[in-house]
Amino acid sequence: MASPSRDSLDTKYGPGLSEYLGEAGYNCSRKMASTLTKVHVADAVKSLVRPECVTYQTFETLMALEWSPVCNHIGLILGDSRVYPLCIKLLRLIHDEDKAILDSAYGFMCLQFMTFALDIAKIAQNDRFGTFQEEISKLSPNRSIRSILNNYSRELEGEGIWRNLGNADKFVHYLGWDWGEDRYRSCLPQVGGCGFVDTMFLLEKLWTERNLFLEAAQVASGIFPGWGGLLYVIWHSVFENLGPDDQPTILATGKE
Repeated sequence: MASPSRDSLDTKYGPGLSEYLGEAGYNCSRKMASTLTKVHVADAVKSLVRPECVTYQTFETLMALEWSPVCNHIGLILGDSRVYPLCIKLLRLIHDEDKAILDSAYGFMCLQFMTFALDIAKIAQNDRFGTFQEEISKLSPNRSIRSILNNYSRELEGEGIWRNLGNADKFVHYLGWDWGEDRYRSCLPQVGGCGFVDTMFLLEKLWTERNLFLEAAQVASGIFPGWGGLLYVIWHSVFENLGPDDQPTILATGKE
């Protein structure tokens, strides 16, 4: 089988990370938002199950959900779409090609979308999605949902983390932790579940590529949605499955 041409790889993965960040390529999502319809968003979500059809522009399309009025279709990334495990699968395929997942625009925008999806899933998990959707539907055209999403996220974090200290049941409910089919703890079923094995793969890659990660995170911290929510889920997945140092779980100790 012939190897993919350089042009086809550039079309799929896009510019290198430094070039993409330097040119603020991620702003393409805002530029295209006014031209997108529900069909465009639905097609982009559906394409995630077909890796050969996904390009960095797929994630640019999905990140256009930040902007009104296309934000009215955010619900398409929840439910049976299973966007989190599908995105992890796409990143695994990059790794299988001996490429760094953050080597290009593709990986950066994939992480952008994963973080966005997790933030929306937290709102749905805590039964606020209806009111959130109603609020963003009132935005004027070309307005970002950033401030509204941030307000919901901070409010839920306050309830889930600080107000419920010592109340294990409510704390677990914040991310919807449960036992997955693989017998590991998993959370946020609204986006297909953030499983331990998938999340550990991502953590390992981000550590291995920490120089690229720091370069990307420095930019991501100043644009929507920021990676704090993603890093929180990664950390909590490790904690839920392995436990603290002084009380490790059976999984952490390897003892039955």
